[in-house]
Amino acid sequence: MMKYLKSFNKFEALTISLTDDPEDKVAKEEINKTEKYLKDYSVVRAEIDNAFLSIKDNENLNAKISEISKKNAGNPLIDEYVKVSALQRRVKDAQEELSSYSDEIFRAKEEAKELARSKSDAATIQAKTKMVTDIEKKQAEKKTDIDILKKEVLDAEKKMKDQMEKMKKDSADNMANL
Repeated sequence: MMKYLKSFNKFEALTISLTDDPEDKVAKEEINKTEKYLKDYSVVRAEIDNAFLSIKDNENLNAKISEISKKNAGNPLIDEYVKVSALQRRVKDAQEELSSYSDEIFRAKEEAKELARSKSDAATIQAKTKMVTDIEKKQAEKKTDIDILKKEVLDAEKKMKDQMEKMKKDSADNMANL
């Protein structure tokens, strides 16, 4: 997302005077607000990334994100970035869970082979085989969930990029109308 922010032509904060026409006043306010949103976003983004990377407990994470959001209330870029980060975290958690399924499958298959070698009763071997099948089913479902989450991440990132581009265009239009 930063590459889109870097391509934004920075405007100096425009001074709003009492003699400005109402349209000019609104245009300057919008330009200044957009500039503030972009500056705040570039600073707060690192804080959001740090929170999502370092805080493992969801309750503490939600409290930290809530604190960040309150400090930057109304900034749509920060709100969208929080959504993107939350989706990315869900993907990461799902991938870790998927990895644990692979480990479980490997162990269960090894146990089933050992049971077969030791000529254990058929019910025990069948139960272990069913366990492998059940884990493989969960694994397939988790892969589908991950694919859906990844699509949601891409959609959210696109929405954020489009929002930044719209803000850039609107500011340029407002500047041109001054």
